[in-house]
Amino acid sequence: MLSSLLLLASALFHTAPSTFFFSPSIALYGLCSSLVTYAHIFFVYPSLKRRGVVLHITIFVQ
Repeated sequence: MLSSLLLLASALFHTAPSTFFFSPSIALYGLCSSLVTYAHIFFVYPSLKRRGVVLHITIFVQ
């Protein structure tokens, strides 16, 4: 559940950067994008690693 919400948030933030025009919004975009990335690394990656699936986080970070 949590990982699917993070995937949805990351998809929204990474596919719609053109909607952020003003500098506060750009700062918010950068913050949320970083938070989503860190959440993937610290929460999604260990659970995927336990299942033996590490390809997802590799693609996401690149």
